[in-house]
Amino acid sequence: MTTDQPLKCPVCATPFSPGQPRCANPDCGWPLNSGPVLGRLTAEAMQAFQRRLAEAREAYRRKMEQHAAFHSKTPISPQNVERLAVVRWLGMGDIHEAAFSPDGSRLAIVSDKWIFIYDPTQRTQVRYQTGLLTYGVMFSPDGQMLVSYSNESSNQKYIVQLWHAADGRLLHSLEGHTESVNKVAFSPDGRLIASASRDKTVRLWHAADGRLLHSLEGHTESVNRVTFSPDGKLLASASGDNTVRLWHAADGQLLRTLEGHTSGVNSVAFSPNGSLLASASDDKTVRLWRAADGELLHTLEGHTRDVSSVAFSPDGQLLASASLDDTVRLWRAADGRLLHTLEGLEAYVSSVAFSPDGQLLASASGVLQIATKIIQAIMAIPSPKKAELRGFL
Repeated sequence: MTTDQPLKCPVCATPFSPGQPRCANPDCGWPLNSGPVLGRLTAEAMQAFQRRLAEAREAYRRKMEQHAAFHSKTPISPQNVERLAVVRWLGMGDIHEAAFSPDGSRLAIVSDKWIFIYDPTQRTQVRYQTGLLTYGVMFSPDGQMLVSYSNESSNQKYIVQLWHAADGRLLHSLEGHTESVNKVAFSPDGRLIASASRDKTVRLWHAADGRLLHSLEGHTESVNRVTFSPDGKLLASASGDNTVRLWHAADGQLLRTLEGHTSGVNSVAFSPNGSLLASASDDKTVRLWRAADGELLHTLEGHTRDVSSVAFSPDGQLLASASLDDTVRLWRAADGRLLHTLEGLEAYVSSVAFSPDGQLLASASGVLQIATKIIQAIMAIPSPKKAELRGFL
């Protein structure tokens, strides 16, 4: 007897032809046997087959829901952080930092002498070669430019480079630091670029022409991070001298020094409304300060090694911290309560960033072994109907 009905995979329902060994769906791959009957299954063997088939169907369903989760429109919030799931692995080489464009349509990943630009949803890639060992990158507020920093100690080249984001064309090279550049930042209006250096200074540059405006001195050890307040009036710097300093962005004058960390400070970030300041330190803590007067509000403890990076979610409810203990932790910004720990990352985490819409969280990992492939994980919230993916990484 013949039938017009096509044969279909019992797991994913993909049609197949007689004699085909496996399902052609790359996300399934279930072994098929459409040949002649060779024998009959015992009841026990049939039950084992049905269990295996059910497990395969469940694994396939979860995989499809994981893909669907990437297109979820649900922002990451204190109520759903435990349902974060990895949806993409991007980049190659020793990855130092990841940064989203202001509209979230592009993700820049810094890897050794390359800057990779991705469309986070489609995973399309453009690669810019910088020619120098590059450690970080940031988009301008309008998304038209990229600023990166490169260090070649053997040649004593410590350069901040400004690129055209669309085609990778080099616009300016900002030179003047006498030791490694550790971080760069754009002012909210895009007119200024701040650079933090191991030479213990922060330098302010004019973005349009690369002209040096101010050199901010006062730190007694390497300046590891620098960031502008949301209104652009303040500049915060984190240093190996265990302090965070607040400066007036207009003239570079020191406003306040925040003390309390017992080891070097690696990262600093303003909350979206500018009321809070978070700092991450080698003392394994994250500290939350009131930006207006520098009062310490909370000390966040839990990491077991140096904390390398902090970032607020766009709505200011969450604070993400990345650490050399191979984890990313998510805290409630209002009271410093730990909400969730992302584990299973391949190596120490050097950078963490939220997408502008708050729906994605990117973490950059790097290791010392040159031959080891490094991963860039983007994590997203599944839709509320798919809460059973909770903890599925």
